[in-house]
Amino acid sequence: MKTTVIFLISILLFNATAGFAQTNRGAGNVKVKKEDGKIEEIKLYEGSYALVVGVSDYTNGWKDLSGVKTDVAAVKEVLEAQGFTVRTVLDPTGEQLQAALN
Repeated sequence: MKTTVIFLISILLFNATAGFAQTNRGAGNVKVKKEDGKIEEIKLYEGSYALVVGVSDYTNGWKDLSGVKTDVAAVKEVLEAQGFTVRTVLDPTGEQLQAALN
């Protein structure tokens, strides 16, 4: 579990650094040449969204993982601090996971 948390934090730090660099370059906007030859700047996106899935309740002989709820909350907190809208799903069934992804 410690390795998973370190891995997730590493990804978040990398993405946060990349996002900061892009923000300074005006990320989220792109210049498009219209048919009449005029250049128009348009937004590529309005916001950043994340789905954080935590699974700790295993069956079929697998031991439950402790600390998943705490890990999910920590990842959510870091993402929200970076401006993400975060949805969390804990121990979803296949249908619940598919619904969250949709």
